[in-house]
Amino acid sequence: MQFLDEAARGIYGPSAIGIDPSSPIAVAIAALLTSRDSHEYGEGISQLLDRFTHCGHGAIAQSWVDIGGNQPVTPNQLEKALGPATIHALARQSGLPSQEMLTQLSQHLPDVVDKLTPLGHAPEAFGMANR
Repeated sequence: MQFLDEAARGIYGPSAIGIDPSSPIAVAIAALLTSRDSHEYGEGISQLLDRFTHCGHGAIAQSWVDIGGNQPVTPNQLEKALGPATIHALARQSGLPSQEMLTQLSQHLPDVVDKLTPLGHAPEAFGMANR
């Protein structure tokens, strides 16, 4: 997916995110982390952090942004944080069955968010000045 490829290239180089940008899981991650209004990933990361905070797993998602190790996330924790409507939409966009999408998302999302927040700051640090 162009979003992930551009983000990774801008920060680390073309293969930095560690997944094929055209893979179904990359489609799901890009859809999850891309703001619907501006098509920038910053707002999506903020919304993701909020979702995890509201369901009691904020420390997990914040560890992906902070400098240091990433806490793992289970498919069940993702399901609780994202909710059925988002899961259905991501599965539809990616073409993956919901449970498989959640499993792959739990494996890749922590590293992608970590790499998109290299300075350990929430999305506002990206200077959403293009809005």
